[in-house]
Amino acid sequence: MSCGTSSAMALHDAGVLSLVAVGDDSEVLPVDSGGINYVYTDDCDQKVKEYYQTFIDCVGQPPLAFKDFPFQSLIDKGW
Repeated sequence: MSCGTSSAMALHDAGVLSLVAVGDDSEVLPVDSGGINYVYTDDCDQKVKEYYQTFIDCVGQPPLAFKDFPFQSLIDKGW
């Protein structure tokens, strides 16, 4: 299955995917028996802890500076 936006929205519309906006203070805590507890502060400034059997982290990767990019030849070629 594709992880594209349209697939994610279709799963959300079907009620099988939850999208939750969180801040920098959120934590993913693995559960020994499987799954994770996700801890975050909600819009009302309340701490929330929710269990998820399946968790997909979609925050992306932090930006990488050109000087840290491991393939200098791609930068030199303008790719």
